[in-house]
Amino acid sequence: MPNEPTTPNPNLATQKEFAEIRAAYKDNITTDTMNALIIGHTGSGKTSLALSSPKPVLVYSFDPGGTDSVKEEIEKGEIIVRKYETDSLFAPVAYKEFEADFNADRKSGIFKHIGVTFLDGLSNFIPAMIWQIMAKEGRIPPGMSAKLVQEGSSGKGMRIQDWGQLSDFIMTICRAFIALPCHTIITGHVSLDKDEVIGGYIKSILAPGKSKNTLPILMPEVWILQKMDTSTGTERKLLTRNVDSWRATTRMGRKDRFDTYEKADVRYLLKKAGFPYEDKPLFLGES
Repeated sequence: MPNEPTTPNPNLATQKEFAEIRAAYKDNITTDTMNALIIGHTGSGKTSLALSSPKPVLVYSFDPGGTDSVKEEIEKGEIIVRKYETDSLFAPVAYKEFEADFNADRKSGIFKHIGVTFLDGLSNFIPAMIWQIMAKEGRIPPGMSAKLVQEGSSGKGMRIQDWGQLSDFIMTICRAFIALPCHTIITGHVSLDKDEVIGGYIKSILAPGKSKNTLPILMPEVWILQKMDTSTGTERKLLTRNVDSWRATTRMGRKDRFDTYEKADVRYLLKKAGFPYEDKPLFLGES
């Protein structure tokens, strides 16, 4: 009796498909990258976190004077800085320059050679976006438009629809950061907001419109940088989970890998979570 034609083993086909999915996940350049939103008061030392980060560090700085604390490391080539710290609402250029530089950096492939990329100063990055939106359409900032509006002028200042566009811009940039083949940190300031549900106040990221809520959801890590008094003096700590009115979260520190309060050391936390923490070769060409 002739042999029956054999049919492919569906289990083998399924196993092959699963293996391909697992391999694609493992090969994805963002699988082992940390993406953190770090919030703190002015002077808490957010920029100084670059000192404890795997080198080289690339900083897009919108925080005036923020990189003064890392000048020595800049001279050594451990930290590379692109500065957009001065801008004018009369002739805004900071966001436009950042966008051009960021797109050029992505095209060049530089991020494969970077340990951590910082977007430092979300609180100043956002006004740069606002001014750029208005400048693009020949409009002027809200503070300058009051008299013109009273006189019957229209189309000046920020419109309601601009706030939605601004939030979309912010989220687009954050998604672009998350997709980079290196660790990323975005720094911002603290906002105190009334929570109508609990009847109290919560402390979270200072951001406009819906981005205040969507940013913490999008970013896998949301940490609060705090200065705390200890028996040995003042120490900086990173809050990684909700405590009282503070809103923080961690995914890489799940299953109690992270304590609620951790020392403000990026390399230490990467190592503790099992993420790559080693330095990469520095760019030591002529400056």
